[in-house]
Amino acid sequence: MKDTTRILAFVVYSYSTQALLKKLLSVDIETHTLNKSAFIERLNSDLLKANQLKVPGALALIYIDDFLEQESLFEGDPFPKVLKSVAQTLTAEMSPTNLLSRIDDRTFGVYFFNSTTKDVFLWAEKLRIKIARKPISVVSKQTTFTVSIGVASTNNKIDVEEVLYNADLALKKALEKGGNAVRNIN
Repeated sequence: MKDTTRILAFVVYSYSTQALLKKLLSVDIETHTLNKSAFIERLNSDLLKANQLKVPGALALIYIDDFLEQESLFEGDPFPKVLKSVAQTLTAEMSPTNLLSRIDDRTFGVYFFNSTTKDVFLWAEKLRIKIARKPISVVSKQTTFTVSIGVASTNNKIDVEEVLYNADLALKKALEKGGNAVRNIN
């Protein structure tokens, strides 16, 4: 009984320590991108800079579309491989003025400083096609996956919540017809 209590105490201590350390990080462990709280903080700063300099900007939310998750006896959940592949593709497409973050489980956010909504829409369309054509080895076969992207303008806006809401609205419009689409809201 005493040994069981010690093991249980160690498990609780380890779990609480991991949870505390994750809160102190500004980077998502799985994708090596900014986490949501660090992204919002940096986005707020960049929105203020863009507003004072009177330069355009845009926010893109990228959602990994739902797919049939086929777990096999030998391989587990395919989502981590898909997540890692999409994160690598996004990281390769970033410029030094962009902010890249993992917003939630399946959603990434990219802020484009000094870019018009039209340019970001074209970038998003190219990215969507690039990801759809890139095969990923899942469950011992090559499979492709798709993303949906919502783009919102940040011109003359300094409220992060409003910008995120607009980008989320554009993303929902892209997801309405089954995904694998890009929509924008000005």
